[in-house]
Amino acid sequence: MEQKERIIKKYASRRLYDTFDSEYIAFKELQNLITNGIPLKIIDAKTKEDVTHSVIVSLVLENTDLLSQFSDEFLKNVISLYGKGQQQRELFGVYFQQSLMVLINTQSKFTDSANVDALAYVTELGKQHQKLSENFMNELLKLGKQT
Repeated sequence: MEQKERIIKKYASRRLYDTFDSEYIAFKELQNLITNGIPLKIIDAKTKEDVTHSVIVSLVLENTDLLSQFSDEFLKNVISLYGKGQQQRELFGVYFQQSLMVLINTQSKFTDSANVDALAYVTELGKQHQKLSENFMNELLKLGKQT
């Protein structure tokens, strides 16, 4: 059975109110809801505007354990995209999202089974990532020919 989307109200003080449980929650609890796949929408309590994206971005930025997984070079390259064209930034976003989905889907496929074959997992992940990388490079080449 599909869960109903939870509404979280965000107040100016950065406090979050979970309307489902009728209680204030911390960012850590919001992170747990997201990790557990609970569908949610975060709205500004005053303006009623959907602020889900900006709150999740804040959550990612405040998670230093997550960000420490990225090298300085990677983060510099992400920042360097600011000076690139809109198409290149969008292409990177699509590539990054699809790469993450390949990882999640492949990982869940192998961790759901009782007998996890690490070599098969890595091989499958490599194949899917190679296809994704080839598509990414082809799109970059198309962009290069347009300019």
